[in-house]
Amino acid sequence: MSTSNSLAHELEEMEDQRDALDAMLAHILTANEENLPWSMFKRLSAGANPVRVWREYRGLSRLELSRATAISESDLAAIEDGLVEPSLRVTAVIAKALRIDMEHLVPCEQA
Repeated sequence: MSTSNSLAHELEEMEDQRDALDAMLAHILTANEENLPWSMFKRLSAGANPVRVWREYRGLSRLELSRATAISESDLAAIEDGLVEPSLRVTAVIAKALRIDMEHLVPCEQA
């Protein structure tokens, strides 16, 4: 095999390895992402409260989320009804309980 053929073959192998690493990296970066149903996107873009949408998506009652966050049910109801804007601390606590990033709890019209 000539030197140029050898180098071309070696370069091709390196490109294949790079492509495989790119694919693995893409898989790693998206491994923790959820594929959310279209109905969630429709509700959120229509202005539904993200705390309520995510709570219902996670299958939690308001009581269960209240217990997980140590936030009263009435305070959660006020947040979900848009009567109260939660503080950053409260938003962080709710996001943690729902296993999402805080940014997912910002209403669409504010995003």
